[in-house]
Amino acid sequence: MAKLAFVILAHENAEQVGDLAGLLASWSDDAHVVIHYDLNASKAEFVKLSSRFAGNEQIHILKDRVKCGWGDFSLVEAPMRALRYIQSAKIDCDRVMLISGACMPIRPLAELSEFLDRHPNMEFIESRDENWIKGGLRHERYQYRHVFNFQRRYKLFHWSYLIQRALFPKRRFPRGLEPRWGSQWWCLSWDLCAKILNYVKKHRSVYRFFKNTWIPDESFFQTMAYRYTPHDKISDRTLTFFEFNDWGKPFVFLNDHQKILEDLPFFFARKIGGRATVLREYFRNVALQPAPKPIPHVPARGEFPLRTERLLDELPKSEVNGPSLFHQLGRKGLAATLAYCQQPYAVLYGPPVFTAKIASLLRAETDLTVLGRIMHPEKVDFGPGVKDFQGLKPDDVEIRNLDGGNYFSRILSRCASPLVFELCPGENPIAERALLQSGAGMLLPIVPSSAADEAWLLYWLLCANFVVSKPTGEDMNGSGLRALWKTIDSHSKPETRTEIAKQLLRSREKQIANDDQFRQISAGVYNHVGDVIGEYIARMDASLQSVGKQDILSSVPPAERHLVSAFLGSEGKWEILRRAFPL
Repeated sequence: MAKLAFVILAHENAEQVGDLAGLLASWSDDAHVVIHYDLNASKAEFVKLSSRFAGNEQIHILKDRVKCGWGDFSLVEAPMRALRYIQSAKIDCDRVMLISGACMPIRPLAELSEFLDRHPNMEFIESRDENWIKGGLRHERYQYRHVFNFQRRYKLFHWSYLIQRALFPKRRFPRGLEPRWGSQWWCLSWDLCAKILNYVKKHRSVYRFFKNTWIPDESFFQTMAYRYTPHDKISDRTLTFFEFNDWGKPFVFLNDHQKILEDLPFFFARKIGGRATVLREYFRNVALQPAPKPIPHVPARGEFPLRTERLLDELPKSEVNGPSLFHQLGRKGLAATLAYCQQPYAVLYGPPVFTAKIASLLRAETDLTVLGRIMHPEKVDFGPGVKDFQGLKPDDVEIRNLDGGNYFSRILSRCASPLVFELCPGENPIAERALLQSGAGMLLPIVPSSAADEAWLLYWLLCANFVVSKPTGEDMNGSGLRALWKTIDSHSKPETRTEIAKQLLRSREKQIANDDQFRQISAGVYNHVGDVIGEYIARMDASLQSVGKQDILSSVPPAERHLVSAFLGSEGKWEILRRAFPL
């Protein structure tokens, strides 16, 4: 039987990690488990884990640990440290299998060993070309140096990438290697692991090269396997089952998902929910069973054609307020969602009488997906006459407000082409702040050319009348400017208006003056949506100027038209700021 060494990358509850390690070691005296417990995790949990297995000759807790982060080189360094430990400790193994602390075996471990014996020369790892990457950066992952953590320092990550893209030459991939991509979970022969360790020892500059790539755990081992293994001996599949939802988050399996997992042609599954104690106990018993006879067919090569839709169709129906397959995403808000967003979009930001005009132009003449004011406080506006947008409804206001980040992700995932939508200043302050500060999307502010107080009073009045109905009752005591200010104040707080106005005025000073340069930079930063906006910017300006006095007056309640009329002309003219970066 194949001798297995399991490498566990963990940061979870030490008790659950320990239970998994004990299970993996208990089925065979030849099995070994090496645990890398994230240095970011609780010191008390690490001490608990170390104490539990002190003196255990099969379970090894690494003392030389690193702080792990998504997309970081730490997710390469951690398993590399485990491999070095296996080598230095002279652990006798035929195979090394990398799993996480949230994994569970879903087939007998004896069956896994026999399966590996039947395929002694096969390396079970995905090692594919760039088409494996479904979206976002591809070759840019290694062509530029990514030294900032994407999650913790998103803005620095983003600006560093943009600056390098604009000013510096692209890096070449190390000579003698071909970039390959795939899942970070693998099961490799010890012979291949030893070759990787030897290669890194001799080519330290290549190892340093990968340190500054993005998501290197999806390319380093995959590239090494491709170098040292005949290509027909690379499985291009993993032995661990996992799936991701629309937001790029892994599914979390709960107690009622047993039927989904038990017949899959995989040997492990992740992620198993921390509270799924019944599911864990069931598969614990399965793991310790002898290999079944006759031997079930588990393909050694190729991708198992199981897609998310099939999973969802087979899911047991949970209670309305019970746990669901997507509970792990949590309610983190729009700002957190935008930090992960790799799908560029554009925001028409200004009084709706103007944004609607430009949206109409783009809707009629481009291939962009142009929606209305999706952050409107009273409805989700998908555009004129749209009552159903790929299953999303205008009356989804409460759903959107409950978790704006998830709802925005659902909109993006349903767009057949890059998204453009309208945003009225002051209508949704939390979402507005996230969108203004994020570098994920292209912001197109529409502002008066004049900095006079009268111009900005007109600006806010035009925004307010599209959100808040005309004041009544006590709010109408008095007349003229008093009623006007009450209308504006009911729409947005004075300090909010002041801050937004300051940001917009500063943006005017820093905008790109040349339209050709604006298009070039926009296309480079925001891909297709930036290219289209850059191409149409002059026509968008012309459309903006075509909004006449009567159009503006028609957009406000009749009782206030005389006041608005008095301020018309103070704005100079309305203009679109040429900004390629957030405010």
